[in-house]
Amino acid sequence: IQRFGISNPSPGYVRRVSNAFRTGEYISDGVTFGTGQYGDLESTIAAMLLDRESRSSVLEEDPANGAIREPLLKVIHFMRSMEYSSNTDLIKMYALDSQIGEIAYGHETVFSFFLPDHAAPGVVSSAGLVSPEAFLFDTPKITNLMKGLFSLSKNGLTSCYGGFGSGGGSCYTYTEGDYTRSLGRLSFTPNSYTSEDILDELDLLLAGGRLSSGTRSIMMEALNDSTQVTTDEKRLILAQQLLAAAPEFHTNNRVELDDTKSRGGSSSSGQQASHPYKAIVFVMMAGGADTYNLLVPHSECGSKDMYAEYAAVRGSVALSKESLHQINATGQGQVCDMFGINSNLPILQQLYNENDLAFVANTGKLYKPSTKQNYRANHAGKGTGLFGHGQQADVQLVNPDGDLFQTGVLGRLTDVLTDNGFLTARTSAGNGGAAGAVVINSDPKKSPPASYLKGGYAPDPFDPNPSIADMRTVINSLNNATTLSSGMFSETWSAALLNSLDNNDWVHDLLNTVELQTAFPANDPGNGLKLVARLMKVR
Repeated sequence: IQRFGISNPSPGYVRRVSNAFRTGEYISDGVTFGTGQYGDLESTIAAMLLDRESRSSVLEEDPANGAIREPLLKVIHFMRSMEYSSNTDLIKMYALDSQIGEIAYGHETVFSFFLPDHAAPGVVSSAGLVSPEAFLFDTPKITNLMKGLFSLSKNGLTSCYGGFGSGGGSCYTYTEGDYTRSLGRLSFTPNSYTSEDILDELDLLLAGGRLSSGTRSIMMEALNDSTQVTTDEKRLILAQQLLAAAPEFHTNNRVELDDTKSRGGSSSSGQQASHPYKAIVFVMMAGGADTYNLLVPHSECGSKDMYAEYAAVRGSVALSKESLHQINATGQGQVCDMFGINSNLPILQQLYNENDLAFVANTGKLYKPSTKQNYRANHAGKGTGLFGHGQQADVQLVNPDGDLFQTGVLGRLTDVLTDNGFLTARTSAGNGGAAGAVVINSDPKKSPPASYLKGGYAPDPFDPNPSIADMRTVINSLNNATTLSSGMFSETWSAALLNSLDNNDWVHDLLNTVELQTAFPANDPGNGLKLVARLMKVR
C-alpha cells in the first residue's frame, strides 16, 4: 500500500487488502478479482487500487493522506511525460544509486532503499506518522535530484551541472537549449507556447492537475517575465524546471501556501558565537555488534562473581579473564568495579584511563531481562522491535518511552544548548543521510535544521547558470511555509529541499577554502571523517 502512494493507510484499509491476499478474492462494484487462492496478486492489487480509501477525493483534504514520491519514479515520470528522445539504443543513467539514493534492481540489502516505519523529523514524526521515502532525505541526494532534472531540461542527458548522463565535454561552453553533445533530450512540444497553456499541460502531466492557485500564480509571474524569458523554447524549459521544483511534483497530497509566513534562513552561517567552540563527533557503526565480545564484567562485583556468570552463559565464545585489559569503574554505579576490554583493543583502555573515553552500557531496546518465552509479554506495547535492524538503530534515540518522540540524544542536547543561548549546528557526514543520523534529530521548533552531507569533498553548487536571475527566489516561493491544513508530506519535502539547497551552496563556498594536513583512508568512514575534519577546521 505504501508503494502505491499512501504512507499511513488506516487499519481498515490494511485489513481489507490483507483479506484479499488471504482469500485470493476481491469484489468491487459487482466485479470479482482473483482466483480464490491464497496469495493471489490480482485480488491484492485490486484491493489496493479500488478500495474506497485509495480513490476517495474527500481524503485529499486530509493533511495526513498521501506520501512522498520515490526519487527514481520522479526521474522516470519526468522523462516519460516530457517525451525523452534518446540518441542511443540504450538509455544509460550513471550511478543513480549514489546520486539520488535509488536505482532499479540495485538495492544493496533485503530491506530495499528505505524502511517502512521511517518517520521524517518535523510535522510527520510529531504526528506519529511515517514517511518511508524520507529515508533518502539528505542534502546530497535531494540536491543531486534537482541538479539532474534541471540539467535534463536545459541540456538533455549529459553529466554537465549534475546531469544523470555521461560525457558532455567542456560543460562551461554549454548554453541553455544546446543538445549537440547529449545522449538524448526532452522532446515534448506543447499545443501552444503561451504561459497559461504550457502550465496547464505540464500541470496535468507532472502534477496530476493538482497545482494550487498560489503555486500557479508564482509560476505565471516567472514565465511572463519578458525581459528574461525571450523565446518560446526558454519559456518551456523554465516551466519544466518550475514544475520539477514544485512540491506537487514530489508528493501526492495537497499544497496550500501561507502568504503570511516565511520559512526564513536554514543555517546559522554568519552568526557570531558567544562561547568557545566545541564539537561532538558521533560514529554510528550500523550492523550487528556482539558487545559482550567487547566489554566484560571482570572482578570486585560484591557478593556475585559476574565474570563466572558471563563465562557460563557465553560458553566456548567467552573471552578469557586473563586476556582482558582491565579498567576501573569504581563509583560509577555499576554492578562491578572492574571491567575488561577485548585484548585486541588496547587503545580503548588507554583512552578510558586518560578520561577521553566512556562506555554507556544498557542503552538498547530491551526493557528488562527476558527470555524467548516472556519477551513479548515483558515488552507489550513498547514497540521494541528487538529483532529488526532498523529498530535496533533507534538506540540513538535513547528515548524508550516516547516522551520526546523521534528525537535523538545529540538533538535533545542541541535543544538544551539552543535554549540556553548557545549557537549550535548539527551535521551528518555519513552515507546514511537523515535516516542514518536520527541521533541528531531535535525538536523542529527549537534548534536550527540539521545538515546532511556526504564524503570528504565540497559539493558542486546548485544551478550555477540559472534560466532566470531570480530562480532561487522563485524556488523558495514555491516551497514557502504552508497552512495547517496543507499536506504534511509536501511540507516535509519543501522544508528538506530548501534546507538542502542552502546547505549545499553554503558548504561548497566554505569548504573550498580548507586544506587538511592529515591523510584519511579512501573509504566511506574515512571520507566521512575527512569531511568532519574540514568542517571543524573551518571554524
